[in-house]
Amino acid sequence: NEAPSKEKSTDNSTSNPEVDSEVLDNSKQGTDNDNSSNHSEDNIVTYAEPTALTNTRSVDSPSRVSSDNSQAQKQGKNVNDSIKVNSVDTDKEYVEPNNGQGFSTNVSFEVDGKVNKGDYFTVDMPEYADFNGIADYKAANNKIYPTINDGEQVVANGVYDTETKKLVYTFTDYVNKKDNIKGQFEIPQFIDRKNAKTSGDYDLNYNIADKTVSKPMKIVYNNYDEGHVVANTSSLITKADLFNVGSHDYTQYIYVNPKSEDSYNTRLTIQGYQEDLNNSSTLLNPKDSNIEILDAKSSDNITPSFYVNDSDFENVTNQYKIDQIGDKKAQIDFGHIDHPYIVKVTSKIDPNSSKDLRTRVIMENENAEGTKDFYVHDNTVERLGANGVATGNEKLYNLGDYVWEDTNKNGIQDEDEHGIEGVEVSLTRPNGTVETTTTNSEGKYEFNDLQNGDYVINFKTPEGYTATKAYEGNNAEVDSNGLSTVGTIKDADNWTLDSGFYKTPSKYSLGDYVWYDSNKDGYQDNDEKGIKGVKVTLKDSEGNTLKTTETDENGKYRFDDLDSGDYTVHFDKPEGLTQTSVNSGNDDAKDADGEDVHVTITDHDDFTIDNGYFEDSESDSSSESESDSESHSDSESHSDSESTSESDSESHS
Repeated sequence: NEAPSKEKSTDNSTSNPEVDSEVLDNSKQGTDNDNSSNHSEDNIVTYAEPTALTNTRSVDSPSRVSSDNSQAQKQGKNVNDSIKVNSVDTDKEYVEPNNGQGFSTNVSFEVDGKVNKGDYFTVDMPEYADFNGIADYKAANNKIYPTINDGEQVVANGVYDTETKKLVYTFTDYVNKKDNIKGQFEIPQFIDRKNAKTSGDYDLNYNIADKTVSKPMKIVYNNYDEGHVVANTSSLITKADLFNVGSHDYTQYIYVNPKSEDSYNTRLTIQGYQEDLNNSSTLLNPKDSNIEILDAKSSDNITPSFYVNDSDFENVTNQYKIDQIGDKKAQIDFGHIDHPYIVKVTSKIDPNSSKDLRTRVIMENENAEGTKDFYVHDNTVERLGANGVATGNEKLYNLGDYVWEDTNKNGIQDEDEHGIEGVEVSLTRPNGTVETTTTNSEGKYEFNDLQNGDYVINFKTPEGYTATKAYEGNNAEVDSNGLSTVGTIKDADNWTLDSGFYKTPSKYSLGDYVWYDSNKDGYQDNDEKGIKGVKVTLKDSEGNTLKTTETDENGKYRFDDLDSGDYTVHFDKPEGLTQTSVNSGNDDAKDADGEDVHVTITDHDDFTIDNGYFEDSESDSSSESESDSESHSDSESHSDSESTSESDSESHS
């Protein structure tokens, strides 16, 4: 069991005693502090902490305290006319009860004249507020016992009646030895849901020692009709007995379809736990639980405060099948409904558990088109010691964040880069439903009202862009998550789901012509024709082959879908032909570039890469004939002439 909380303050006396308030246990109940130290100071600052008893230690023998205080009141007198109220202050002027919010009122007072042990003064609570909230004090005879203390000494014992909403403080013998007593007490409070059923501005009228004080309070009941367009449900635990000696009962009201949507195949699941089956003291089973179904007929008939008078509604429990599943779950199939129902759960709190009272309701359904939806609502009753009982609704979260132009393509959001407007982003919920949004002028997007869970986020590539590389660096807040990612919500917003894109570079082409250079001048003349079937190879700057092709019937070739960059074009020399001269003339589009051509594409096409060939067989034959004839004629003429002349001369001599 938790120990009650303690608040400390100081007084202005010379001994400066520690002022300490705590819930009475057995050792203090019924004592009159006869052994109190005899302070001689005239101005004692005291502090009262009315304690909503919510744990087993706080309610030990509660009837004994009640009996002692009642006896003291019979012996004393009402001294309201001797109590001067110096100030009354509330710590809030705005509360949201359905979010577990309460407030406190601090009263500063002083005693005018002499009071004695057994004398008492009264405090009447406002119509629209109470001391106990959802806590059930039947085990304590519907009484709460705050005290006003001076250190370890009790100045006055309080008794608050949860049914009459009246608080009575009875002085102990401490005051017999004191004059000019000054003090303060704080009243923790909750909105009275029965009397303040709707949101609005209320006046809280306190009667403190017959002095009326009014304090303004704005009450806002939210979350009573929360949900999606179709799936909508909410619940509140309106009463809980957390005492060991009590009944251990709790009561929960669940609003099913409070928005009066047209809901098909509607199923309500009620759980006595949230995420962890063992982290709850809730019992929900056929033995300990009773589930009733009330037909609310219209959204106008349900109160935002969750105050429900059962007799105002038709009980239709016997019209529906309620499936009890183990000790922690029940299900109800409502089918097709178009107006609200109220489900009342009366069950038990495990007396052997120290866990908080936790429940969860899940509404699953479809719309008229068959799209499935679901909604989850959680309730928690926390054991807060002296601070009372608080209820909490499930908190909803947000997810987003940024789509940007990654101009340097490094996958990191740099300071000089900017968001992209109008990018479509979709979110898929755990149940398969999809929501879509677009980025704003700064590249930001977000999805709201998300429960804990995993959500699939998809980014649609904007026209003219390419997705940058994902998950670069070590900072999830400035990297790119790619085109598809999973975002997890776990008790906090998630603003880390980004995607980067860069502008897609334009694609270019390269070509153009291989021709038969009949006059061997290295220049494309009008009467010269293209050569078909010449193999052309495109290589990158490292010499790796990228593409190959062949010239068409006109001698044309081309390579498409090329990025800006450096390339090499290689022409395979056709068999039987000879490479013509290269780079002839002044027109690069008409000359021959040779068999290996280095090309740089910079944001434009290049159709100037040509090559020419001619036949070499006619040239070789003409050269050989001319050489043979000339050699034979010279040799034969010289030899015959010389030989004949010498022979004739010798013969005649």
